[in-house]
Amino acid sequence: MMRVDLKQLSELTRTPTDRQTFLLDRARAATRRSQALLAGAAMEVPEARWFALIISTSKAKAVDKLFEEHGIARFRPMRSTKVKRRSRLGCERIETREYDEMPGYLFVKVAWTDETYELMRGLDGALGMLGGWVKPRAINDREFVEMKEYLTLTPAQRRKVDAVRLRRRKAIGVGDDVMVVGDALDGLAGQVVGDVDDTTMLVEIFFLGRLSRARIDLANLVKAI
Repeated sequence: MMRVDLKQLSELTRTPTDRQTFLLDRARAATRRSQALLAGAAMEVPEARWFALIISTSKAKAVDKLFEEHGIARFRPMRSTKVKRRSRLGCERIETREYDEMPGYLFVKVAWTDETYELMRGLDGALGMLGGWVKPRAINDREFVEMKEYLTLTPAQRRKVDAVRLRRRKAIGVGDDVMVVGDALDGLAGQVVGDVDDTTMLVEIFFLGRLSRARIDLANLVKAI
């Protein structure tokens, strides 16, 4: 998106010359095109899907407001927290502060076209799209709803959900032969003999000439081939 110096435009309007008139017309055309692109991106069409825009954290608020003004469906995950502040007189007060839950990400629902690509690339602070500029990864409605629900959970609830997802993905249970990866016991083979908790398993490993049992995080286990 072309960035226009408003002060320069003001000066140009005082003493118009051929070149200055050209610059003014070009600036106005760029503004009209930007407005048209924003309006087009907000159109409700069947192909509209959710995408994740990677944005500079210092520009996220301004871009979020820009999308809101032009009616583009967007979602900027935020979380609020209460903090104690002490005044100069020594009085304490509680303030609510908001911060980005996923810094650097702004989700938008648009139809991905050449015009949308041009708009997103031209945004001040845009760093990329999840999946790349050319073929960004679309997020289906089910994934989007699950993500929003996950963000409402407490840290303890998130850990429990993460553990369930990890177990489903790993599909490791008692009696399975496993290999340890990314741990102090990296590369050693063993067998799962029990569960410790949602994310930790008890594994029997042949270590230092004898069988030993170790508690190993599920994330550090893979099924032996």
